[in-house]
Amino acid sequence: DRLKEDQSVEAPSVETLQRSLGDRILLDFRVFRDIEAQPYEWLTNPFDDEQPASRNLGVVVVNAASVDFVDLGSWAPVLAAISSYRPAIGNRDAVAADNLSKELFRLIWAPLTEHIRSDATVLISADAELSFVPFLALRNSSGQYLIEGYTIQSVGAARDLLKSIAYQAALGPALLVYSPAYWLAEKPRRNATRFEWTPL
Repeated sequence: DRLKEDQSVEAPSVETLQRSLGDRILLDFRVFRDIEAQPYEWLTNPFDDEQPASRNLGVVVVNAASVDFVDLGSWAPVLAAISSYRPAIGNRDAVAADNLSKELFRLIWAPLTEHIRSDATVLISADAELSFVPFLALRNSSGQYLIEGYTIQSVGAARDLLKSIAYQAALGPALLVYSPAYWLAEKPRRNATRFEWTPL
């Protein structure tokens, strides 16, 4: 049922997505085949089992005022860095993990800094092996962690933003019930307390 529910949600238009973002910025990372592809073309043309060297990594940067496409170049070096980064963390190899963290920052974040305000909340929709990258732990060349300069949240897909907004709007005030005394159901209620919260 959950799968059917998710499939029933149509992909949002760019305008609807922009209105839902507010002050936030969405980074929609995608691995794709055609370097000349227009933003969101890959939604109807997913890549197949080609070799990583034939793929590129791109990101659509969406905010309330604009939509930009940034080509991050070949997917192969990014995939190689990710494949080495995770074992380095697992093996507690601090030197290797630090170097690979900086390399991933250079490959996938540094080209985006001119599109991202440091005071904005950044929503990341990752693709392929990027889903396993701890973005907050990436470090720049000065050793500063990404978490020190940005507020970052992960989303599964752009449509999830609209589902979340619709869900929150439908909630209404929350009702909290605690420590019910079921055995007193037939007796007059005493000391009953009711609390209400508005959705965050």
